[in-house]
Amino acid sequence: MKYAAHIQKNKFFAGFTLIELLVVITIIGILASMILASLTSARRNARDIRRVSDVKQIGLALQLYLEGVGFGQYPVGNNTTCTAPPGALAVDDNYGLQVLVANGYIPSIPRDPSNLATCYRYVSGEINGRRTTYHLAIILEDSGNGVFSSDEDCSSDGTNTPTCASGASWAGAASNGNDSIDCVSVTVAGTDRCYDMRP
Repeated sequence: MKYAAHIQKNKFFAGFTLIELLVVITIIGILASMILASLTSARRNARDIRRVSDVKQIGLALQLYLEGVGFGQYPVGNNTTCTAPPGALAVDDNYGLQVLVANGYIPSIPRDPSNLATCYRYVSGEINGRRTTYHLAIILEDSGNGVFSSDEDCSSDGTNTPTCASGASWAGAASNGNDSIDCVSVTVAGTDRCYDMRP
């Protein structure tokens, strides 16, 4: 009798009900989706931070080149497309930036963290016959990124008046679209995400 009463008493604590399990699983699902969304956003922001850091590093190397072997000029921007893997100099020289590596101003030319086959866009510009300006651009993922308040928003594509440098003649802009950058009117997926810089 004592044993039967013990079994009767404990049967109410034998486990969870189906409703309790469903509630717990639902809560775990909601928390997991929130964490995943935050993680996706953090990764996107990290890639954008890397892109901005990359172009600033390239800009510093360009300045060193100008003051060193460049003899007062930036490297020539060219029409080479960016489809080869990094280091394949015979095929691809990162729109003319590979000369910075060859002269020791940067260890390697950075590429877009989402796709290593994507070079950052570089165009050299001539004023009075000398390459004394350039236009360097990247596409960010977040159109609301705060860095857009300090970028140049200029064009080197030959269709808009270059707002970067008055009177600049952009290398290759008239002959090949691969070598032109327009951060004035360019839109990607309906939003302007073109971040650009110049000296």
